[in-house]
Amino acid sequence: MPEFDERTALATQADTKVELAQLFTDTPSVTPDPAPAQAPANPLPSLTVLTGAIVVFAVASAWSAGNLLWLLLIAAAPVAILVWRARGIA
Repeated sequence: MPEFDERTALATQADTKVELAQLFTDTPSVTPDPAPAQAPANPLPSLTVLTGAIVVFAVASAWSAGNLLWLLLIAAAPVAILVWRARGIA
């Protein structure tokens, strides 16, 4: 307890960071453990959303325009996925 009271008094009287740092020169240093390696994020949810959005857009466009050529956009889904993977997004 006397050491605690002494350090507390010195800490409250310190005006600079240097004075505070001097209070800890005799204490053992603690190094944090390295962060564990994280598994890569699962890209399936983002790719599912992208594919679903392309399909919904193609069907809605084909229905509203009355032109079934819009359904060819569904074939663009795998291309979009490959582009995302190449760019490192998913």
